[in-house]
Amino acid sequence: TPITPIILNDTEYYIFKDSDLTYNVNIDNIKNEPLFIDVMIVGGGGAGGHNNTGGGGGAGGFIRRTIKFDPNYKGSTTIKVGKGGIANPDIWGQPTKNGENTTAFGLTALGGGAGGLSRETQILLNGINGGSGGGGAGTWSMGAVSKGLATDPTRGNSGEVGYLDANTYSRIGGGGGGAGS
Repeated sequence: TPITPIILNDTEYYIFKDSDLTYNVNIDNIKNEPLFIDVMIVGGGGAGGHNNTGGGGGAGGFIRRTIKFDPNYKGSTTIKVGKGGIANPDIWGQPTKNGENTTAFGLTALGGGAGGLSRETQILLNGINGGSGGGGAGTWSMGAVSKGLATDPTRGNSGEVGYLDANTYSRIGGGGGGAGS
């Protein structure tokens, strides 16, 4: 399926968003000068934790670069868009899933970390590391559940811890980390 560019102020923008496809992109620089392409690559987001007070899923890792192609360059690249993570709502004890990685131009944006999950039986899971970390689940004890970390802090942020509010005994799941810049 051909991708039609969006043109704004004489600049062409191509958006690749279908995670069920692998895109093969031909690059044919017919100019006798370098060609510069600005790319933004984002990994799939992590699934949020399920059951009561699960932590939020982390955003996919974020990469923004300018890529230079030499004069008269001819070649191709493959672009694979990562899917978002999937929760396992009916399988207790199984963690939710991280988002998938997105690859393009030899670069990889990591999928976001899944959020931790919690239940009355005190089975707890921490947020999972990823492009941005998943949030920790709310807990029945006074200790905090660990947050998921950003695998590369220049491309994503860590999630937050989940905890129990000592005054109200409300369990609070931590938020997933946001994308980097």
